[in-house]
Amino acid sequence: MNHVRLVFNDTPETIAIPKALQHRRTEVIILSLDDEIIDKPAKRHLLDLIGQAKGCYKNAAEIDSLIRAERDKWDD
Repeated sequence: MNHVRLVFNDTPETIAIPKALQHRRTEVIILSLDDEIIDKPAKRHLLDLIGQAKGCYKNAAEIDSLIRAERDKWDD
Protein backbone atom coordinates (compact mmCIF):
# COMPACT_ATOMS: atom_id res chain seq x y z
CA MET A 1 0.00 0.00 0.00
CA ASN A 2 1.36 3.39 -0.97
CA HIS A 3 1.02 6.11 1.61
CA VAL A 4 2.23 9.63 2.19
CA ARG A 5 2.48 11.46 5.49
CA LEU A 6 3.04 15.19 5.39
CA VAL A 7 3.52 17.40 8.45
CA PHE A 8 3.39 21.16 7.91
CA ASN A 9 4.54 23.82 10.37
CA ASP A 10 2.58 26.34 8.27
CA THR A 11 -0.13 24.54 6.29
CA PRO A 12 -0.55 25.87 2.75
CA GLU A 13 -3.95 26.76 1.31
CA THR A 14 -3.80 23.74 -1.03
CA ILE A 15 -1.95 20.43 -0.82
CA ALA A 16 -0.70 18.60 -3.92
CA ILE A 17 -1.55 14.93 -4.27
CA PRO A 18 1.40 12.75 -5.38
CA LYS A 19 1.09 11.35 -8.93
CA ALA A 20 1.12 7.75 -7.64
CA LEU A 21 -2.08 8.42 -5.67
CA GLN A 22 -3.98 10.56 -8.17
CA HIS A 23 -7.13 9.12 -9.80
CA ARG A 24 -7.33 6.31 -7.24
CA ARG A 25 -9.58 5.56 -4.33
CA THR A 26 -7.91 7.33 -1.40
CA GLU A 27 -8.61 8.57 2.10
CA VAL A 28 -7.48 12.01 3.25
CA ILE A 29 -7.29 12.79 6.97
CA ILE A 30 -6.36 16.25 8.22
CA LEU A 31 -5.44 16.61 11.90
CA SER A 32 -4.39 19.75 13.73
CA LEU A 33 -1.20 19.18 15.71
CA ASP A 34 -1.58 22.44 17.64
CA ASP A 35 -2.20 22.24 21.38
CA GLU A 36 -5.20 24.56 21.09
CA ILE A 37 -8.07 23.13 19.08
CA ILE A 38 -10.58 25.52 17.55
CA ASP A 39 -14.14 25.04 18.86
CA LYS A 40 -12.90 22.77 21.63
CA PRO A 41 -15.87 21.88 23.82
CA ALA A 42 -15.72 23.09 27.41
CA LYS A 43 -14.74 20.48 29.96
CA ARG A 44 -17.70 19.29 32.00
CA HIS A 45 -17.74 17.34 35.20
CA LEU A 46 -19.78 14.15 35.29
CA LEU A 47 -21.84 15.54 38.18
CA ASP A 48 -22.98 18.38 35.88
CA LEU A 49 -24.95 15.79 33.88
CA ILE A 50 -27.11 14.66 36.80
CA GLY A 51 -30.71 15.60 36.12
CA GLN A 52 -30.04 16.61 32.50
CA ALA A 53 -31.52 13.58 30.75
CA LYS A 54 -35.17 13.40 29.81
CA GLY A 55 -37.25 12.20 32.75
CA CYS A 56 -34.53 12.84 35.34
CA TYR A 57 -34.76 15.11 38.37
CA LYS A 58 -32.08 17.49 39.59
CA ASN A 59 -32.60 16.89 43.29
CA ALA A 60 -34.82 15.27 45.92
CA ALA A 61 -36.88 18.45 46.44
CA GLU A 62 -37.93 18.38 42.79
CA ILE A 63 -39.07 14.76 43.13
CA ASP A 64 -40.92 15.52 46.38
CA SER A 65 -42.82 18.38 44.79
CA LEU A 66 -43.85 16.14 41.87
CA ILE A 67 -45.05 13.41 44.25
CA ARG A 68 -47.00 15.94 46.34
CA ALA A 69 -48.64 17.33 43.19
CA GLU A 70 -49.65 13.80 42.13
CA ARG A 71 -51.07 13.04 45.61
CA ASP A 72 -53.03 16.30 45.51
CA LYS A 73 -54.59 15.19 42.20
CA TRP A 74 -55.74 11.94 43.83
CA ASP A 75 -57.40 13.87 46.66
CA ASP A 76 -59.45 16.00 44.23
